[in-house]
Formats: sequence, C-alpha cells, structure tokens
Amino acid sequence: MKRLVLLACLLAGMRPAHADATEPTTPPPSAVAETQRPKRSRTAKWLAAGSLLAIHGSYLTWQYFAWYRKGSQDFHVAYDPGFSFAVGAYSGGADKLGHLWGNYAITRGTTAILVEGGWPKLPSSAVAFGLTQLAYTLIEIQDGMAPWGFDPKDYAANLIGGALGVVMDNVPALDRYLDFRLEYWPSGPYRENFSTRGLNGAQDYTGQSYLVALHLGAVPGLATADWGYWSRFVDVAVGFEAKHYYPTPDPLMPRQTLYAGLAINMQGVLSHLFDDSAGRRIGRGLFEAYSLPFTTFRFVEASRSP
Repeated sequence: MKRLVLLACLLAGMRPAHADATEPTTPPPSAVAETQRPKRSRTAKWLAAGSLLAIHGSYLTWQYFAWYRKGSQDFHVAYDPGFSFAVGAYSGGADKLGHLWGNYAITRGTTAILVEGGWPKLPSSAVAFGLTQLAYTLIEIQDGMAPWGFDPKDYAANLIGGALGVVMDNVPALDRYLDFRLEYWPSGPYRENFSTRGLNGAQDYTGQSYLVALHLGAVPGLATADWGYWSRFVDVAVGFEAKHYYPTPDPLMPRQTLYAGLAINMQGVLSHLFDDSAGRRIGRGLFEAYSLPFTTFRFVEASRSP
C-alpha cells in the first residue's frame, strides 16, 4: 500500500510542464526515423564499431574470472530432458530467462551504439545479433568444458533472446507498446557471501524478476487526452521470478511466482523531465531493458513451491 501511495503522489506531480508535453512520450528512440538523425563522420562510425568489440571482450573477460578460471575438463553435453520451468528445476527457470534477457539486452544495446554512430538500423541489428551470438556461443563452449556442461536449452534461449532484440529494434509499432525488462536487487544470500562469490550477479536468481510491460502511453488517444497525461508514466506489467533456488545456502523454501500489476515507465519520466540529448537517449535505452528496484506494484500474484 505504501508503494501504491508513492506511485499516486509521483503521478500527481507530473502534469505536463513543457509546450510539447501533450504529445505522447512513450515511443522509443528506435521509432524515430533514421533520416532525422544527424549524419555521423566516418570516425564516429568506426568508433561505434570498435566499441562493440570492447564490450564483448570485457564481457568475456568477466565471464572467465567469474566462472572459468579454475580449470577445465573434456567437452561434454549436459542435457536435461525435463521442463526448464518445472517447480523442481534448477533455478526454477530463472537461468533460462537470464540467457534470453542477456542476449536481448546486449543485442539491443550494441545495435543502439552502431545506430548512434551513424550505421543503418537493420544492418546494425544483424551485426549486433551475430556478435552477441558468437560471444555467447564461446561461453556455452566454455560451459561444455566446465562441470555443468553444454546445455542446448541455454543455447536456444540465447538465440530466442537475440532474435527478439532484432525484431523489437526493427518493428517500431511493437517496440512502442512493449518492453521486456529485468528488475534486479542483490539478494540477501548474495550480499552475505559477496566476498567469496564476487561479481556474479548473473547467477543471483533470487534477486531477479523478469517482466513484460505494456506502455499505457502508447494506447492511441490516451496520453494526449487531458485526463490521460498520467498514462505516459505507467505500464501494465506481467512478471515471473524464482526466489530462493540460488544462490545457496538459503534457509527459505524455493518459490516460483507469477504476478501482474503496474510499473513506473521510466522512459516516459525521462522524456517528461529532459529535452532530447544523448544522455536521455541512453537512459531511455537502459530502461527499455531494466526496471529500477521497487518500481513495480503488484496487484495479483500466484506462487508455488516444490
């Protein structure tokens, strides 16, 4: 209830303040025609391309120190024929959503870098998809030489997430309505054992919640109505989380939860508060894939445990 009151207060203080505030602010940067962007120099283009290599190189380096530096074994496949989202499955399915979201977010983020550098949208998304899949394929091969083995389901989740990123970047009508986001706050077990686990938040499944958000501000006529200004700041969200599966030890019973409610649309908040700039575009891009902790207000949820 306290968070619901907070949401109401926030919306009450966000009446349009600018001359263009009556226009919907939900449409993402990807919906802006590329012809409206200023032409970039050749140097800017190649700096953008080089930054992709730096991003993937940094990510692979982090992966190595987080999981793989303790040695390897012969490559092997560890295929589990069971349902990945079964209540008794490893991580309750959160790891598969993590693979999907990670590929989705990196594909979209690196596409945005190339487009901002002056490269065309569709070729940029194709290159971003290919490089992301290459990086994650190397990670899956490393998994195959680690104790847990190569998992074809992880590989499939990678492909689906990357493909979703390409679709969202190149179908503005879909991107205008929907987001796929991660809401994350480090869990108690992860914080308590940080000194031994290190920067391994990717496996802190207890702290993760994945949600699909519908932008109310994208509904035709709603955000532009005198009474509907608030809609540009509100999303309808449906989410999933698997708590207390990992990291261990966790004294609480593992639990999967499916929920629905309202979430703050931070893209709309940024568009309301700031004029167009590189910083605002970066912020909007970030919040297309990430939700700030404690900004989702649940009204319905259903849980189950093993």
